[in-house]
Amino acid sequence: MRCVFRNFFVSKTLGRSVLLAVMFLLSTAPLAPRGGNAFAHTFVTDLTVREQAPPAICSQALAERLTPRCMAVRSYADEVMRMWWVASPDLTPHPAHQERQAFPELVPGALMGIMEITTTWYDYLDQPITHGVYTLRYFPAPDDPLHKGLLRWRDTLLLIPVLDDEIPGRAWAPQELQSAATDTTMSRHPRSMALFPTPMRKGPRRQDPPRLVGNEFDQAMLAFWLGNLPLSAVVSGSALPSNHE
Repeated sequence: MRCVFRNFFVSKTLGRSVLLAVMFLLSTAPLAPRGGNAFAHTFVTDLTVREQAPPAICSQALAERLTPRCMAVRSYADEVMRMWWVASPDLTPHPAHQERQAFPELVPGALMGIMEITTTWYDYLDQPITHGVYTLRYFPAPDDPLHKGLLRWRDTLLLIPVLDDEIPGRAWAPQELQSAATDTTMSRHPRSMALFPTPMRKGPRRQDPPRLVGNEFDQAMLAFWLGNLPLSAVVSGSALPSNHE
């Protein structure tokens, strides 16, 4: 369930009884997550990892790039999302380190995996994402004032409907990639998942299974190794309103 909290404005003419009623309602309302985020996302409870083939909707070329290991994030009895990652991501041989970019070795536009969304889920910009299967492509958000105010790290995964992205090695121009990841009927922003560096002493060792960990904003992240890279993808959390600066 997604909850939005609103401010209550009380007129000077309200009587004491009304004031007490408002105070009672506020005291019994759910608290916003620490950090000032006023949006409640799907509550993540646990993670299961199993051998399972990717969804049949994936093209053969796409399925061949993915490992058969499915990571399913759960909310109590329901699976919120299932993810299959590539065996090894495309890396640049000479990464140029940029400000607020945690993974400069990843090639922009590189296929990272796919995600099947099975229930209500909101992305890192608080957009509702339609149930379905999406490719995950690495995209460093532009280093402009808008993104700098919203994102601690520029590293994101953009979600593209899998039927619009069937060729794993396709070279996407930045604008083309953002357009493919945007549902223009609902938003001007592309569907996105935030990537964070894995917190020290919280993430799994390379030989360990994936796990759920919290980042500095108490947002739930899926922490795992992709080849030689320790990644953490936010599965429950929002950049809005800004609490990153």
